Amino acid sequence: MKRRIPILLFLATVVTTLGAGAMLAGADPFADPAALLEGIPFSAALLSILLAHEFSHYIISHRHGVRASLPMFIPAPSLVGTFGAVIRIESPIPDRRSLLEIGIAGPLAGFLVALPIAVVGLKLSHV
Repeated sequence: MKRRIPILLFLATVVTTLGAGAMLAGADPFADPAALLEGIPFSAALLSILLAHEFSHYIISHRHGVRASLPMFIPAPSLVGTFGAVIRIESPIPDRRSLLEIGIAGPLAGFLVALPIAVVGLKLSHV
């Protein structure tokens, strides 16, 4: 049960980001559900960054002996298809160093994934 909700939220977020990506690509997934495939590049890029960010918090939490939930993605019928993701810290953080490492792990990992995605996106973009 603990894993069911995060998995269902992730799958819903995949669908909403695919829809958002398809609409940004000019397709209409409401008229043609197969048009969701047009949103794959957008969805894959966005979810890769979010996965790296949240799982870094999760992994470093466990490395420091801090219990944390799996990342819970927040699907949204919006321009980007998501409101992001969160993890819930379920036990006390033992010291400042652990807090710093848990806190900084997500942004660093997200940046390391976002940088090559941004470079590829700029190379493939048309003016």
